[in-house]
Amino acid sequence: MFNTYIKANSNEIITEHYVGSCATYHGFAYQTFAEEMGLVGDVREREFERVRQMKLKVARTWYRPDFSRDMFKRFCLWLDEMKKQSVDVMLSASWFFTKDVWFFSHENHSDADYTSKLENFDKCCDKMASWIAKSLESFIVVRGYTNIKYLSLFTEPFSYASGPCPDGIDYFEAYERCCRKIHEKLIKFEVRDKVKLVGPNGIFTSHSDDQLIRAIEKMDDIIDMYSMHTYAWCDPAWQKNRGFYMTGYEGWKSHAEYIRKIAERTGKPIWFDEYGLSGDGKLAEGVRDSVWYGNYIGLINAAQEV
Repeated sequence: MFNTYIKANSNEIITEHYVGSCATYHGFAYQTFAEEMGLVGDVREREFERVRQMKLKVARTWYRPDFSRDMFKRFCLWLDEMKKQSVDVMLSASWFFTKDVWFFSHENHSDADYTSKLENFDKCCDKMASWIAKSLESFIVVRGYTNIKYLSLFTEPFSYASGPCPDGIDYFEAYERCCRKIHEKLIKFEVRDKVKLVGPNGIFTSHSDDQLIRAIEKMDDIIDMYSMHTYAWCDPAWQKNRGFYMTGYEGWKSHAEYIRKIAERTGKPIWFDEYGLSGDGKLAEGVRDSVWYGNYIGLINAAQEV
């Protein structure tokens, strides 16, 4: 058996379009639950050293309205480290849609009669948008975390039902209403110019994907950058176009070209802020659980530079 070693020269960029490594990297390093699992001392420093070595450019991270005061303080310690390392941050405007919107209804979040009414949804959106605007004001203006440059408009907001949708509208319409409220509150609190709004952060599942197309048609006036999540789903139930399995370089290249063309008319950037191989069967999880998965991600990165 022969061993093959490959050494990557991270100082030499072979494509002018490559901007560096970005990641979904949550700011959990100082949270109590992470410390209880051993993320302390040298272990935590080793994590930060990996961030330094990979020269991370953008970290997309979780922050939510149910964070306690202590959790926010601990989150700021992680932000301190990201600023120290010159890592830009993309905050998710909460995470679960519509679950985190209904959080602002407090005791009514599980009341089906309450959550069925559009006026109640709008009230909760208004409260959530104020919370987002105030927190960005605190982070960027007051605390000086000017490396927070992006606000992700939820995560896969209408690809799964994380919470109820009010009667009379679908999930996308609810999403648009909430995002517009966020946009308005950011203007009111004079922080709209501090961040770029990124959306719709949905899952691509076919050549006739409607999430990105609808966002472009309905929300181009408030979205600054487009984004999608895309996985080479091996389960045909997830893959609407069964002839489109992204298992090789050409498949991913074709996929990237198709998505780029959808957004091209806006003149705005589009990110794949989540991508990889997933789904049922040995092809998906077998690769994902192996040492070859890094090679697979590298192949995707190359294919997306089209």
